[in-house]
Amino acid sequence: MIQKFMAYPPGMELHGSTWRVNKRVPLDLIRTYPQQYPKGLIRFNTGESDKPKAGVKAWSWLCEIEDEFQRVRETGSKHRLQLPEEEAELIIRRIIHSRLSADEAIRVAGVDDHTFAKLDEENDESRQKEQLAIARGVLTANATDLAHEWLFAHGYDLPHDSVEFRQFALRLFRRLSEATKIADSRQRGEWVDTPPVPERETKQVAPKLSEVIEHFIGKQDDTVPMFKKFRPTLGLFLEYVGDKSVDQLRQREIDEYFDLLCKLPPRWADAKRKLELSIRDLAKIEWPVCISKKTFEDGYMAAFRPFLVDAVRVFQDQGFPPHLTIAGIKYSGEREETENEQRAMRQDELARLFTGPEYVSFANDPECRHYYWLPLVGLYTGARINEICQLNPQCDIRQEQGVWIFDINEKTEGDERVKKTVKNASSRRKVPIHSELIRLGFLEYVDSVKEQGAKLLFPSWNPSSAGRAAGVAERWFRKLIKATGLRDETPQARLVGFHAFRHTFLNNAMNNDISFAEWLTGHAPEGVSKVVAKYQGEAEITKKAQIMESIRFTVEPPRASWLVN
Repeated sequence: MIQKFMAYPPGMELHGSTWRVNKRVPLDLIRTYPQQYPKGLIRFNTGESDKPKAGVKAWSWLCEIEDEFQRVRETGSKHRLQLPEEEAELIIRRIIHSRLSADEAIRVAGVDDHTFAKLDEENDESRQKEQLAIARGVLTANATDLAHEWLFAHGYDLPHDSVEFRQFALRLFRRLSEATKIADSRQRGEWVDTPPVPERETKQVAPKLSEVIEHFIGKQDDTVPMFKKFRPTLGLFLEYVGDKSVDQLRQREIDEYFDLLCKLPPRWADAKRKLELSIRDLAKIEWPVCISKKTFEDGYMAAFRPFLVDAVRVFQDQGFPPHLTIAGIKYSGEREETENEQRAMRQDELARLFTGPEYVSFANDPECRHYYWLPLVGLYTGARINEICQLNPQCDIRQEQGVWIFDINEKTEGDERVKKTVKNASSRRKVPIHSELIRLGFLEYVDSVKEQGAKLLFPSWNPSSAGRAAGVAERWFRKLIKATGLRDETPQARLVGFHAFRHTFLNNAMNNDISFAEWLTGHAPEGVSKVVAKYQGEAEITKKAQIMESIRFTVEPPRASWLVN
């Protein structure tokens, strides 16, 4: 069965009721061998009105014509100098069909005495040539010409003195004796049908790797975080192995691809663009820092695994090797697994951030409202930065059971420029708004952006072109950490970005013996299966509010003057 998502060859068009394909002759061949290609365009009519079937024939013809182009470059001739076994058999069967079909046409039209005698004479001549070939290995000039004409018509130009030509001609006349016996039977009034027209077996052309990749990506949910990892991972693999037919993929290539990944810098795409190098050449450079183990496993391997499963399921019967796997592939880089881990902020660091001159300026400038509230919301929720920035104040911030909440999910309405996402199922949650945020005037801020009609909590930050709400905000906070002198690059205990608030929030809960803080941060509970977690559902918001209010930070940010006034 031909798949409906089959890719059609370039130059394929409907001509009358059937499909044909056009192929331009390469300029180097036109210039060097004008006698071979007097016209710059070659056409092939598939004879098929069904487009998918025509596509299969067209791909097969294009493969043959590319072989011909290469043959002309190497030998100066279109014709092949070697005759495969299956091709020889096909030509012989076509000669037998042609001879018996002509004999049948004569008899159907009606045979008078003269023609009947002529048929006897021709059968006798054929029998003599066949007997000479079979009994003595002798090929008459007429027999040689017949073999040459049929070979040449099929694109073969074998030298007459070659062993290959002689073997074909002798084999032909051994088989033609079968046709002569059938003609003799017809002469005696014993009818034997002409065998059907022999056709070259059309092998189904395996799809290209690019087609399989696009088919996979086209089915994925673009609202989940993993989606953005598919194209870089699979696009890089496509560049590495080339856009070959998938039946040519080998396990060794997959292993080598993942080895190459471990030699690339973290921002390899930027480096590739700036240096204008191929990915193979990029991997030859001794980079001071390469891709981390976490990125390797949670990014590239996690994206490649479902692609392989889907490709085998959908394309196995079209040639995709079912044995391909990434099982057993290990990270071969030198970076430690936890070297990029961020840590909780210390009390002195919290004081520097929230009471320093930068924060005082945020509190006194109404144009800096988003600068003021984002770090505070991060501190008092432990939420991821994109979870916060994609919140729609029109519907995601509200009261339930008397408790003000953040409703973190990807299903409610969002800004039209944003693709709302959550990391996983446990990330969908309702988070009570801490009383300290309310005391500082956060709900008044929410009311003001609601009145503007904004569908982002911080409308002053535009989403990225990829639909991520926090792109600009994330970069701003990294710069703030650096400007305040808080940035810490200590391996396994870094302080470089917004994720430090997540560590700070949970660290506070742990040090104060507060249980179930993971209900607030959206971490999957330890020791609880997904099935059990699904049955348990989400904790009551009032219970969560009790946990939230148990978390306290001894920091006094300045009140916003623009709210007081």
